[in-house]
Amino acid sequence: MNRAKWILLLVANVTGIAMIAAGCRGTAEVVVPKYVSADPVYQPRESSGSTFDAYAVAALDVEATRSAYLKAATFSPDQRRKATALIAPQLARVRAATVRPCEFDFRAREPFAPVPFLAGWRLIGRALAWQTAAEAQTGNFESAIDTALAATRFGFDLTQGDAMTANLGCTIINDAREALLPALPQLSSAQLYRLAQGLKIAAARGPNLVNCARYEARQALVAAQFSYDAARRQDLKVFHERLGAPGDNIAHQLEAFGSNGPALAAFMDKYAREARLMGSIYTKAAAVPASKRAELMPKPRRERGRPWRILSQNFIDTPARVQPSFDRTLARTRMWVIASMLERSRRNGEPFPLDLRKFSEVVRTDPYSGGDFGYQNNGLDYKLYANGDNLTDDAGDTDESGLSPDLTLEKLAPYPVYSSPPPARSKA
Repeated sequence: MNRAKWILLLVANVTGIAMIAAGCRGTAEVVVPKYVSADPVYQPRESSGSTFDAYAVAALDVEATRSAYLKAATFSPDQRRKATALIAPQLARVRAATVRPCEFDFRAREPFAPVPFLAGWRLIGRALAWQTAAEAQTGNFESAIDTALAATRFGFDLTQGDAMTANLGCTIINDAREALLPALPQLSSAQLYRLAQGLKIAAARGPNLVNCARYEARQALVAAQFSYDAARRQDLKVFHERLGAPGDNIAHQLEAFGSNGPALAAFMDKYAREARLMGSIYTKAAAVPASKRAELMPKPRRERGRPWRILSQNFIDTPARVQPSFDRTLARTRMWVIASMLERSRRNGEPFPLDLRKFSEVVRTDPYSGGDFGYQNNGLDYKLYANGDNLTDDAGDTDESGLSPDLTLEKLAPYPVYSSPPPARSKA
């Protein structure tokens, strides 16, 4: 054999061995699934002119105070005054920004990561409600209306974020309503009209939770990537620490795969398929009345055939938990528009309308039934209600809180009557 043939034979043998080795590695190597990775944290720019940036910068400035008010759950009247004074510049920034449209800038984050801006927004929302109540209690109704409308616009803008942010938005809207609602009997005809029109415009900023459902669908896939990566590293202590017993179950389940990468990948793929399916369903459901959502949902899922169900409960089903709160908030905001105009009719000595057709279709639509709100009047008074969580018209029957079975506006004691309101205070 000459030297050239020997070299060719050697190269062929080496190539064959390399191909066999590569083939062996191809069957042994784990194909790492790629779902969705978390986004970089959003960095707002104060000079951008964006409403969302104005909200975000205000939140960061509030959080930079490191005040104990950021974590407090209850506040004395003195603490409310001090907290409001502390963040006065940020309140002014948010109030001014709410007059412009807002496009929420969502960034997906890893499970258990803090929600950006949430602590600052929570305190800002509380302070706006405190201002509303203080102004209404002292007879500064024009100022109280302005503040309540700013808070309502701010809250509806936040409902366009993820589930935790949307839930906070609902809280801010509800707090503002409860702060001004006791003053309703004292508002003038012109003030009632201005309030109704402002509420109508504010509610149109967040008519449903479609954006929220889309964002949560993305978050669910980020959770898939996070869980897979953590299981491969066998570093699952965060599940134990943050979710309690459910987290223990998730961690033990993922730890059981050990070094069996293919089995872990197959398990996580099934979770991801469910995340995509339910994300699409929740997005469609958010766009329709509550009475139509059941028909969009899949048949009850067999728990034994879904060993990833604990992951689903924590990372997929979040839209279903915030949707009822949003339905109540939207229904009560719309009913507040109608109630303000009905009180205006009373103030003007006009008869109550026979039905709700004088109101726009959007305003009179019950988010539960998809039809008009329930309405009755006997000439002297009226009854206005939504179907509520049981999706049944119970003729306005409700409990002391106005929540069940039918949903009504809260019945709150009116503020003291002032014969001559003091001058309006300058805005913070």
